[in-house]
Amino acid sequence: MNKNKNLHISFFLTAIIVLMYIMFLISGEAFAKLFILKSSDITLILPWQFVTYALLFNSHPIFFFFAILLFFSFSNVLEDLWGSFHFLIYVIIIILSKSISSFLFGPLPIYGSESLYLCIMVAFGFNYPQERIFLFGIIPIRVKTLAIISMAIAPIGIIVTLFYTVNKSIDAGGLIPLNLWQSVIITGIFSYIAILIYFKKIFGKPKIIEVVNNKIKNAKEEIDKEIKEKENKKYLDIYNKIKEGQKLTKEEEELFSVIKSNDAHLCDIIDFDEKDTYCIICDKYGHCIKRKVEL
Repeated sequence: MNKNKNLHISFFLTAIIVLMYIMFLISGEAFAKLFILKSSDITLILPWQFVTYALLFNSHPIFFFFAILLFFSFSNVLEDLWGSFHFLIYVIIIILSKSISSFLFGPLPIYGSESLYLCIMVAFGFNYPQERIFLFGIIPIRVKTLAIISMAIAPIGIIVTLFYTVNKSIDAGGLIPLNLWQSVIITGIFSYIAILIYFKKIFGKPKIIEVVNNKIKNAKEEIDKEIKEKENKKYLDIYNKIKEGQKLTKEEEELFSVIKSNDAHLCDIIDFDEKDTYCIICDKYGHCIKRKVEL
């Protein structure tokens, strides 16, 4: 597969989700039998259930309409950015990491698209941090902010689930027998492993390096400005002494004597102000001071 070619996987994925939702509305019971992963007994599992469980947006039709629009928008842009190959791999990791971990450790049954939706939103939000959406059509919020909030809520949801579970010691139903609280934590972590695997593409190592380099550059510029200002204040002191008729020290005379006032790169005399913040950090400050003294 060409890694940069757009095969419109996001469109087909969205179309399948819509079709699955219609089937769920027609018969939830039949849908559960065919598409939801609900047992660790391999003889009771249909192979596609490891994928189809995640394609159910179990919500009211109105909420589903807005959710699927956002999902398609995020997915489509992400596929354009990453290419179909990486987008498809990302989606596969999201879906299978939860289904396989649930099959092995529980809890079962599992259904719903929470991890898929969150992982797509996080990837989009951190690649396009300035993009905004309107919650309920009226509340503007950056997708990145919403992604951060959602990432914070995910572990809270796991904790709440454990807190309100009456019997935490019951078997979670996975192939490997674990208590419910153990399986919830393990599966909860694995559900979002795709974000760690695609950390560089989501959070952007080059972007992080760029931010760090900019911080270093800005700090260096500030230090250079302070050094230049300290040096140039010597010329300002010389100018003030000459202006007031005071005698210069030998060191000041030597410093001032090597400065040329006929530098072709000096600014116009009317633009120079010896007390101006911009002027006092300029490399040509000493030359401008001498020119002003000689006028």
